[in-house]
Amino acid sequence: EAHDRGVTVPKDMLDAGNKYLHQLAADESLDSLDELRQRAYAVYLLTRQGNVTTNDLAAVQKRLQDAFPNDWKNDLAAAWLAASYELLKQDKEANQLIAGPQKALERKLAKESYVYSYYYDPLTRDASVLYLLSKYFPDRAKALSPQVMENIVWPLAHNRFNTLSSSMTMLALDAYAAQNVGQLDKLGIDEVHAA
Repeated sequence: EAHDRGVTVPKDMLDAGNKYLHQLAADESLDSLDELRQRAYAVYLLTRQGNVTTNDLAAVQKRLQDAFPNDWKNDLAAAWLAASYELLKQDKEANQLIAGPQKALERKLAKESYVYSYYYDPLTRDASVLYLLSKYFPDRAKALSPQVMENIVWPLAHNRFNTLSSSMTMLALDAYAAQNVGQLDKLGIDEVHAA
């Protein structure tokens, strides 16, 4: 995501990072949902850089389907894979995979308990999905319900955030604003006093 901000990364650092991403994306020993989510993120980052990742993409998706057939399609892992498919111009697969995370993003706020585990928490999940929708599925992002912003803001207002979720929120809101310039004047924040 440094590229979005115009940050220049030294070539040797980038090469070392990409070597690690390739290893992570292909590591078949990683099989928990948290680890597969990280593999899906690695595949996305490699795909975004123009690497051909179809084998890794298929392997991660198959592992998710085999191990977590009822859960993974609503998980952030599905969103990372959907963005990768979209980058590879496989629109049908991309749209099928992004539907679950989008539905989870638009859920009625459940004021869920804050659990941070393996670089993952509710705000990181929601902000990442909003980012991916805004960046790769702009028509879907424009049609999002107002509930999405409530779901993003609630953890911030209740101090349930960290540096990762905060940075993903900034990326998400920036990408959303870039895609919805004409709609921003409709957004507002009101303070409601308890009395």
